[in-house]
Amino acid sequence: MILVTGARGNVGREVVNLLLSKGEEVVAVTRHPATATLPDGVHVVVGDPSHPQTLAPLLRGVKTIFISPRALGDSTAGAATAELLKLVAEQGAQRVVALSAVTVEYGGGYQHFSDAFRAVEEAAKASRLQWTILRCTDFASNAMVHAAAFRN
Repeated sequence: MILVTGARGNVGREVVNLLLSKGEEVVAVTRHPATATLPDGVHVVVGDPSHPQTLAPLLRGVKTIFISPRALGDSTAGAATAELLKLVAEQGAQRVVALSAVTVEYGGGYQHFSDAFRAVEEAAKASRLQWTILRCTDFASNAMVHAAAFRN
């Protein structure tokens, strides 16, 4: 079973879709399950990744966890990730996949995002789980921030 944080976001939703297409059992964490509109076959659970104890009852059977730092809160991402990974490891998880960004290494962008990504990376590496860090650059969906200016 794979637990996905940030499952309603631009990246998390695609992670869920890809995992389902490969036949994986997916648990999607959301604060608002009534409006999640995730695909059939996903086990949608209510929880707040920025407060990992809310997820503790859901972690049994999770083998891999996908961490979206924005789901854990920019200012608390590192501490929340460390706590969540400790909890999931205690239940037998083996791997963490963490979404990050190239700004961790090369700078640029908003500092608070870079700091959150760095903190999540450090927590993943310290977790003793097998880890994969996805250092992304830009997403087309990020351009939507400029949509109003482009229309004007």
